[in-house]
Amino acid sequence: NSAVWVQMFADATGIPIDVVDDKELGAQGAAMAAGIAAGLYKDYADAINKCVSFSRTVKPRKEFTKLYQEKYQNYRSLIDALGAFWK
Repeated sequence: NSAVWVQMFADATGIPIDVVDDKELGAQGAAMAAGIAAGLYKDYADAINKCVSFSRTVKPRKEFTKLYQEKYQNYRSLIDALGAFWK
């Protein structure tokens, strides 16, 4: 639930992140899966719409997304260049 980590994740992926209100997401997911199996919900989208509330949406910052993409390309270049040493 760290605001910094959520922002970093949004920046790194380049997609908005919907932050949920609940803390027990594993239990909630299991309960929704059971509800789908029992026929209470049509599918996961239906269960999410009926059971999950979001506190906020964190939008990626384009300048940071670009920076993360550049750093990832540098990383991939290093992996490719050093790959022969790991085989």
